[in-house]
Amino acid sequence: MQTTDEIKNLLREHGLRVTAPRITVLQAVRDGRRHMSAEEIYDAVLAHYPAINMVTVYRSLESFELLGLVARVELGDKLTRWEWIGDAHHHLICRGCGAVVELDDAPFQQLAEELVRTRGVRVDVRHLALPGLCRGCLARAT
Repeated sequence: MQTTDEIKNLLREHGLRVTAPRITVLQAVRDGRRHMSAEEIYDAVLAHYPAINMVTVYRSLESFELLGLVARVELGDKLTRWEWIGDAHHHLICRGCGAVVELDDAPFQQLAEELVRTRGVRVDVRHLALPGLCRGCLARAT
């Protein structure tokens, strides 16, 4: 968990004005440690900042996404969720059973480096959600 001062510094480092709504929204996402809907974030923020509204939550999340602090996550169930990015990580969304499997970042960083070398392009691979089959569904399919 980050302290309020660390959250304030993070906002300043990214060129955002430090406001109570931004602090509480970012803190809620950071402390949530999971994929949260905007409504879940709103509910978490209400306990600390009862004057906040959903528009402010959405605007804050969109600003944080543009700055690379949070990621908008679609996990195959048509519900948009938000997640603290922190370290780069990725998900496999199983087409068979709907499971969400965390994937290691190393292979994706190798792909990004290869694309720079061979194609002269740089891709952002901090957070990906890929469709596929989990281990169990793959075993049943073969």
